[in-house]
Amino acid sequence: MYRPKISKFQILAHAFLMIGGWGIYAYGLTRLQDIPSQVYQAVAIVLGLEAIFLISLTISWIIHHLSIHRTLGPRKMVTPAVWHYERDWSGYNIVGNFDDLKHQQVIIVTCDPETKLKVFQSEKKTHD
Repeated sequence: MYRPKISKFQILAHAFLMIGGWGIYAYGLTRLQDIPSQVYQAVAIVLGLEAIFLISLTISWIIHHLSIHRTLGPRKMVTPAVWHYERDWSGYNIVGNFDDLKHQQVIIVTCDPETKLKVFQSEKKTHD
C-alpha cells in the first residue's frame, strides 16, 4: 500500500497548531473562570503527564506493530469470518435462509416462546 511521505515541516506545523489550539482553549478557560492559579498549575501538570503518557503509549504501539510486520511480513490474506447463527443469547433456535434474507428490504421475525424458536423470513408479495 502506497503512503505519501510526510515532511518534517508538516509534522512541526501539525504539532504547533495542535499545541496552539489547546493553548488558546486553556487561555479562554482562565479568562472565563475565577479559579486560583494553583489549580491551573496542577491541571497543567496533569495534562502534561497525560500527554507524555499517551504519546509514549501510541509510539510504543506503533513500534510493536512495525516489529510484527518486520518479523512476519505483510499480510497475505484476510481470514474469512465464519458465522454460524444457530442460537441467540436468549436460547432461541434460529431458523432462516440468511443468504436470501440479506438482499430483502423487509424481514419478518416470528418468535415462539413455547418452543424457543425464532423464524426469520422475507415479506411475501402477493400478486392479484
